[in-house]
Amino acid sequence: MNVTFDKKADALYIKLQPAKRSKKTRVLRDGLLVDFDGSGNIFGIEILDVSHRMPLKELTRLTTNLPSRTTH
Repeated sequence: MNVTFDKKADALYIKLQPAKRSKKTRVLRDGLLVDFDGSGNIFGIEILDVSHRMPLKELTRLTTNLPSRTTH
């Protein structure tokens, strides 16, 4: 599992599979997306506008020392 936070996009991505890319994305609800690999397994979860969805203290604790990224 790999968790990354993109400050500029205000997005948190939780990558669950070692695959390089997801094959399909499903929007569960506004700002919450789930990516699937080619076999239909969950590849990763993306949360948009994460600073508005999580308390800043929790977000800071979760993302401390994580690499910032601009794409996934």
